[in-house]
Amino acid sequence: MKKNRLISHILAGALCVSLLAGLAGCGDKKAADDPAATPAPGGQAAAAETEYVYTPTYVDVQGEFDNSFDNLVYRDGRFLASVYAKVGERELKEGEVLQWEGQNWIYGEKLYWLDLDGRIEEVTGFQPVPVPEGQDDAGAYMQRMMLTPDGDILTVESTFRSWYDGPEDEDAELYSDEWFARGYDQYLHTEQHTYLRTLSPDGTEKHTADLTGLAGEDVEYFYLNDIETDEVGRVYCCAEQSIYVLDSEGQLLHEISGDTWFETLLPMGDGSIAVSFWGDNGPVLAPIDPETGKLGEGIKMPGNIYNMAQNLAGGYDICYTDGSNLMGYTLADGTQEKILNWINCDVEDARNTVILPDGRIMTMESEYNDDYTKCDMRMVFLDKVPASSVPQKTKLVFATQALDYMTRSAIVEFNRKNDEYRIELRDYSEYNTEEDYSAGLTKLTTEIMAGTVPDILDLNGIPAQKLASRGLLADLYPLLDADEELGRDAIFPSILQALEQDGHLYRTTSGFRISTLVGARSVVGPGPGWTLAQYKAALAGMPEGCTPLSEYTTRDLILNQMLRMSMDELIDWDSGKCSFDSPVFRDILELAAQFPEEYEWEEDRVWTEEDDEPNRIAAGRQMLLQAELDDFNTVQMYNAMFGGEASFIGYPVSEGVGNALVPNEGGYAISASCAHPEVAWQFVRKTFTKDFQTQRGWGFPSNRAAFDQRLKEAMTPEYEKDANGNYRLDENGEKIELSRGGWGWGSMQVEFYALTQAEADQIMALIDGTTRVLDEGDEEIMNIILQDTQPYFAGQKSLDDVVRQLQSKMNIYINEQR
Repeated sequence: MKKNRLISHILAGALCVSLLAGLAGCGDKKAADDPAATPAPGGQAAAAETEYVYTPTYVDVQGEFDNSFDNLVYRDGRFLASVYAKVGERELKEGEVLQWEGQNWIYGEKLYWLDLDGRIEEVTGFQPVPVPEGQDDAGAYMQRMMLTPDGDILTVESTFRSWYDGPEDEDAELYSDEWFARGYDQYLHTEQHTYLRTLSPDGTEKHTADLTGLAGEDVEYFYLNDIETDEVGRVYCCAEQSIYVLDSEGQLLHEISGDTWFETLLPMGDGSIAVSFWGDNGPVLAPIDPETGKLGEGIKMPGNIYNMAQNLAGGYDICYTDGSNLMGYTLADGTQEKILNWINCDVEDARNTVILPDGRIMTMESEYNDDYTKCDMRMVFLDKVPASSVPQKTKLVFATQALDYMTRSAIVEFNRKNDEYRIELRDYSEYNTEEDYSAGLTKLTTEIMAGTVPDILDLNGIPAQKLASRGLLADLYPLLDADEELGRDAIFPSILQALEQDGHLYRTTSGFRISTLVGARSVVGPGPGWTLAQYKAALAGMPEGCTPLSEYTTRDLILNQMLRMSMDELIDWDSGKCSFDSPVFRDILELAAQFPEEYEWEEDRVWTEEDDEPNRIAAGRQMLLQAELDDFNTVQMYNAMFGGEASFIGYPVSEGVGNALVPNEGGYAISASCAHPEVAWQFVRKTFTKDFQTQRGWGFPSNRAAFDQRLKEAMTPEYEKDANGNYRLDENGEKIELSRGGWGWGSMQVEFYALTQAEADQIMALIDGTTRVLDEGDEEIMNIILQDTQPYFAGQKSLDDVVRQLQSKMNIYINEQR
């Protein structure tokens, strides 16, 4: 990864602001979400049930860019855009080695005029505020910009610098824990200056006001959430818990402070400026009185608002994005209405959105190349057209209640490439409320259990076993076996086995983590796998007062983990058989009983580094650590924590190994009633492919080719080089390996290096031996178990009585649910 390049992307992302500006004709309330109507699930052909729909047109932004636009504002038929880009190269410092492209690049802000046809012209007269020179670290960046009513450019720009003037200490590396422990940070100084600048359309400076100190002399960093101007030229700025009203020269007129964070400034229809913030009962929009410097009466707003803006041409007063949809809001009666769904209009990620005076909705898309050295951008124009003018496609419904960015991208890609079919998104998170954040999941689950099953289902939070036992999900094995590119051999056999239900495969997973207990090999054995008796024996051999896990581990935490890991052994949804009177469940209760009901906080306890888990483990005060292995570095981390020989022993279970597969997501499923399962598979299969899993980037890939590629990269060392590109050698004449990064926990520090063959073998053995899945957890079942086992934990009933009663109750409940 190119470090400077990555830093520039982070800065660009931090500065990026999505906005809706200059709204006009926000949408006919009869308009549909997409070019196809919403039929019942089952891949039915779409019918034009609405009068108008929105169709996309794509216009490429001309020119080459390192990053996507940070800011984009519209006025008088064109956009003004800012982008954080390369502006030069610095000379290498003495002894510095050029190790990656971009290491010595200088970045700064550039401004461009962008026409609606994609043509772009740099604002050549613009010069960013000068960067302080001669410091250890210095730079400049643009916080916000806008266009004034008279056509001038208004920017808020900041410079920063830091320097160290303390002693040099060879035993304490700069910024290390030891460096801070020795108090050297008192010699580290930072400074920021912020300026409000007025520029002519060609970028030449007309006026600059220094805003440094506006928030107080003791405020080290000053960052604005938003700026706006009114009709007489006053400038409004909101930053954290304050609003500043300035005159046209940047002089402070009023400061309005509150006990909430002020977020967005909006021009209203009467020429006033309003501010949005989170009030006592949710989002509020309140007008600002520039004469008195006070806020007017606030208006309660919906709780799912992002990127608000006013509609200047009638219709809705405000348009905003609620995550998946563009919504319209009317202030008079407090009603909101969906204008369109971004995904169903083939828009992956609506950013820098503007509703143009002619009613078209414009949003920007950006795409980086593989090494993040180039960014291509395009404008997406959504045109409102008669529904009858749009070619009809057969539709497959995709239902979710937790949409992630990779799924958004996959849906848009499928729809853009397919001429006969399209996937329509139904995002049930729209039904969540401030009072009930799971309302969408409840609605989706209720509809599914009633037999209204979408063609494709995101199983995040959904009990897949229960659906499969009712015959609601399709077996994916025939589709996987017929897939010439994939097939079962493309996926880890242990992963498929863990996902199976009665020999059938009902869901996918793009990747996984391993949930386990880690201990020292000398204490718990080589593993993986042990029984409750072996666990008790190991704990008995530890020093007096040693706890099995963290001090914070409670009974319910262990009980929840063990139940989710063992649910397939306790409930057979296909036959309806329950096994809550089995040794499996008895061992779970016995293990949970060893932990306290709750952690008792000691108010006067003084916590030190010795109370961190790595130090407790090293001192023999804690035997095990709850862990999730999610990448190749974790094995080095746990080996270091347990004296060089970690054992991924797992949770104690009566049979098998107590390690569990944790899918990266719930996975996709296809409805058994889907009329076009082969078409649905063309979408669902994507999560199993190498390309998809390589891009996803977290967890271990379930695709063998993607896993092998990442493993090869992890095992390939990199070495230090000198200024001439030659390898540096140590005192033994060996090349010096470069660290891949590090990890710290309290006083413990671990540097990561290329994976050894032994470490790779350790990970492979762990994956191949894991055949359980950490169940999503059925809330009703968990509540029944927690309630009925309390008498055992309280000593009021015997273990035999509790399991007998629970076995009877669960037998009835499970068979009612099948």
